[in-house]
Amino acid sequence: MLVCYARELKEGFADYTEQVVKIMVPLLKFYFHDLIRSAAAESLPFLLESVKHKGEDYIRDMWNYICPELFKSLQTEMEPDILAVVMESVASCVEVLGVGFIDSLQMEELVEAMKNHLKKNYDKEEERKEARKG
Repeated sequence: MLVCYARELKEGFADYTEQVVKIMVPLLKFYFHDLIRSAAAESLPFLLESVKHKGEDYIRDMWNYICPELFKSLQTEMEPDILAVVMESVASCVEVLGVGFIDSLQMEELVEAMKNHLKKNYDKEEERKEARKG
């Protein structure tokens, strides 16, 4: 429901974003229910979008709070469907933020996580090819 409010109300939801971000970010690692992790990840770009009018410093502070946990979720999420939502969330956050918000360390971490996932997918594909041969 919070995802819908943030998405639809945009700037009208800005007064609540700080509280909601503090709720949603820890839910990225709530492993008892997949949909909670999915909703948490899905909400983050909308929350960033709703505070764009508050200025770069405010957005940067919010991003610096979100980023470590979002990237950790990107690295540790095991469910493919949820991982797709997390990847989409990262992409949407980057689009919302624009140029200059992701520093070189964050970019390295993001690239490394993506390389690891691509390598896992490649390895699984190779295993399937071998299984078909044998």
